Amino acid sequence: MAMPRGAGLKRPPPQKHPDQLNALFQQIVTEQQSFDRDGKPTGTPTSQNVDLAHVHDDIAKLYEMVEDGPPEAAYVYLKTVIYPALQRPGVGIPPIFYKVVLDLMKKMVVAKKADMLGPGLPTVAEIFQTYADIGQLKPREWAELVGELVQILVNMGTSDSSTEGRRDIQAALLTDLVESWKVLSAPKFYNVTPSSQDGEIFDGFWFPSFNKYTLQKYARTNNFIAAFNTVFPQYDQVQLGPPVAALTVATYVLLQDRVRSTEDARRSTARFTSNVAYLITHVGIENRMLEEIISATFPGLKDYIMGEWPQVKARLEHHARAEVRVRDRRPSPSLQTLRISRRDGPAWAARLNQAYLARNVGEVDRIWTELVGVKKDLDQGRIELLQDKIDLIDNFVNVFMALSQPENALKAWGLYKQIGLSPKLKTWNAMLDGCKKARNLPALRNIWAKLMSSGMELDTRIWTTRISGLIESGDTEAGLRALDEMVRLWKQAKEGKRPHAVQPTIEPVNAALAGLIHQKMPLAVEKLLDWARRQGIKPDIFSYNMLLRPMIREGRNKDARNLFETMLKQGVRADAATFTVVLDAALTKIDPSSSPEEFDAAQKEVVAQVLSQMEAVGLETNLLTYGKMIYLLLQSGGRSREAIKAVLAHLWEQGFELSPHIYTMLVEHYFAQRPPDLASVDALLQRQQLQKAGTTTAIDGDGAGDANANANNLPEMDRVFHDRVVKGYARAADDPGRALDLFYRLSSRGYLVTLGTQLEVLLALLRHGRWDDARALVDHTRKRFHLQSPNDLYGGGGDGNRSTASNAFWKHGFWVVAEQNHLLEQGWEKDRELSSASSAT
Repeated sequence: MAMPRGAGLKRPPPQKHPDQLNALFQQIVTEQQSFDRDGKPTGTPTSQNVDLAHVHDDIAKLYEMVEDGPPEAAYVYLKTVIYPALQRPGVGIPPIFYKVVLDLMKKMVVAKKADMLGPGLPTVAEIFQTYADIGQLKPREWAELVGELVQILVNMGTSDSSTEGRRDIQAALLTDLVESWKVLSAPKFYNVTPSSQDGEIFDGFWFPSFNKYTLQKYARTNNFIAAFNTVFPQYDQVQLGPPVAALTVATYVLLQDRVRSTEDARRSTARFTSNVAYLITHVGIENRMLEEIISATFPGLKDYIMGEWPQVKARLEHHARAEVRVRDRRPSPSLQTLRISRRDGPAWAARLNQAYLARNVGEVDRIWTELVGVKKDLDQGRIELLQDKIDLIDNFVNVFMALSQPENALKAWGLYKQIGLSPKLKTWNAMLDGCKKARNLPALRNIWAKLMSSGMELDTRIWTTRISGLIESGDTEAGLRALDEMVRLWKQAKEGKRPHAVQPTIEPVNAALAGLIHQKMPLAVEKLLDWARRQGIKPDIFSYNMLLRPMIREGRNKDARNLFETMLKQGVRADAATFTVVLDAALTKIDPSSSPEEFDAAQKEVVAQVLSQMEAVGLETNLLTYGKMIYLLLQSGGRSREAIKAVLAHLWEQGFELSPHIYTMLVEHYFAQRPPDLASVDALLQRQQLQKAGTTTAIDGDGAGDANANANNLPEMDRVFHDRVVKGYARAADDPGRALDLFYRLSSRGYLVTLGTQLEVLLALLRHGRWDDARALVDHTRKRFHLQSPNDLYGGGGDGNRSTASNAFWKHGFWVVAEQNHLLEQGWEKDRELSSASSAT
């Protein structure tokens, strides 16, 4: 917060430097007289002239303070008095200002070096932001002071000071380090007015796109200094030199150090570390050269960096190998068709979501390239296809922001203009949600400000995203203020003072409630609920379920009972999620040290009690209810394994049998475990086999069995289930024979396995060197095409147009892989041409 003008600052005696002061005042008077638009002295004083006169007086005072006083006081005066004055409309910046500020900052650097942790001094980032404001930021001077910052952080790793105190200092220094890099990365702005927020709309870093050919040249000549300095194109190589390159590596190593850095620091520098990792991987650094450069620039850091370097390189090499494996598994982009059918949007969205969840940036980039093509300009055909896939564009906006890649998010945003459309509110929401996932608070704030200035009508969903984003990103107060702002704007709209506003509902309140509960702020939760009550907003079942979970886990049984009574009075009925919360918490209270028999008995008793309570409140326990409970338990991962088994046992005891949907959920869950739980998959299929044969033998979730036996008596299930099982075995099993045998058995009985799943089987066969089986699979599918609708083989759900389905069938990645590996017999091209011609007629 700005201090009052001159508050607490003692004016130095003016008589010490009369000659210098007279010269300064003479220059100021000259500038004042020449400030008129016509180049003539102004006659009648105006508000602008008065403001300018005050500015000159302030600069004269700053000069005195710089000459005769401590730099800390002069710096405070600069920031709290002069900077705000220069923001007033029509006020120019006298040239003498730059000289005075430069002299001040030179003194400030000396003071900072003498006491890096001095409480009265500005941060390193603030010092060099001021240098940048006057166009005087010198990278080597910057590196010298930032190097001191890194040295302190490195030394703190072995400090004996108190843990809590050390963490506070460490967090402050890391923030300063991160902000200092942002200052260096920013374009050169030669003014002291607040820089445009466009550069900070995402995370404050400004990085160019790398030129791969230039980097290849640097890699061949082993010139990693030049390569690293390409990150800052606004400065030439001479200005940057070895110090900045060395400091780039040192900062990267420090941020990878779990002892000396924090999760917040790593998250806020995701793009920085991603760029540095890319350079290290693609340009390379010889150990000897790195040691020489560090020794010559920051010798105090040499032992630390070289000691950490082997682990850093090992991690980077591991990631690089993983990228290669993923790339090798997919058909070559040069051989893939970039044509997109109008009905494969969900498949693209699923691929993108999987890549995001795996944080596989390379795969996300590949999917983007497949979507937009490799040409700079879009042709008309691709424009029409993209116009049909705006939801997918929004997904990319969201994913790029969530992965801290704002430049790519802007590319996706700009795609709207290229295809002749404008971003919708849903697109803005995708951007905000991406900021929330990345916990990028500055970007979230700035994007919201731009949205508000756009004049677009808002909705409940985007308010909810904003509120939850602020709270989950760490600014709880701002999230609650946003909720209050929503109410205020709505009241203004009701009074006719605003044209449009969104009526507050329970959804944004729940978003805030979830954040407060997660941060364990019970008093704030109570205040929020009381506030909502005063606004006439009533809790719903989602609110009560969120409140119930911590009560049960913490053993606050009385509070839980009172909550149920309140629900009853409010007419809010418990749902399956409510009892899943109760069930999950109750199961965690069972003594894990009890015998297996006692443990199983206790689990069954808990499940029976919960389900009887559900019946007591009138919630019917049917397959739909069981399905919801199982689904919610599956979201908890392996922790709910025993709870799931207990629910299944109760379900079967009540005479129910699993629906195809529940079977599919379970097999997907078992395949998704690491390592995959193949025994449970086998046992689940065996259960279906026994049930079909009329056997009522209960299943043990860890039972044995295999796919070969299970396929003899196939369950009457839907094609989605069969597809998931075959695909799961292909990906997870050590031997692809399971998936292949099940595929043939399904095929012989008329079940259709999609080309996407067949591709997984084919890739598994190739990985295991089973070339004959791979060739037979390709031949089988080719022959099957003549007997079956290509729409079904491709994946179903099409528009019934055989021509479209036929083209999609032959252009599928399955055939690309088959062709690459020479698995196709002669004449297959003719089959494709004939089928396309016949379908066209």
